[in-house]
Amino acid sequence: MNSVNDLAGIFGQVIESNRVAAYCNIASLTLLCYDYITTVSDEINVFWGSPWTIGRILYTLTRYCAFIDGSILNYCESHFLNRYLRKARV
Repeated sequence: MNSVNDLAGIFGQVIESNRVAAYCNIASLTLLCYDYITTVSDEINVFWGSPWTIGRILYTLTRYCAFIDGSILNYCESHFLNRYLRKARV
């Protein structure tokens, strides 16, 4: 019986740490959005009118892949966290 309680405690800690990680990921995506909003006018003036170069390609990839990666990560973590929380309640 003691091992069942130990497993339940460990499961609770894992769920809590995953929840904290999900909150940190949401906070980082929020900061990324804030950075984008505050610098988009400079980006329009400097990059959108210039020809495509290696530097512009690398800048575009690093600038916008972070949004895609962060969104997918937040979706997956929230989906799996909710699935495990539903199993824990049953």
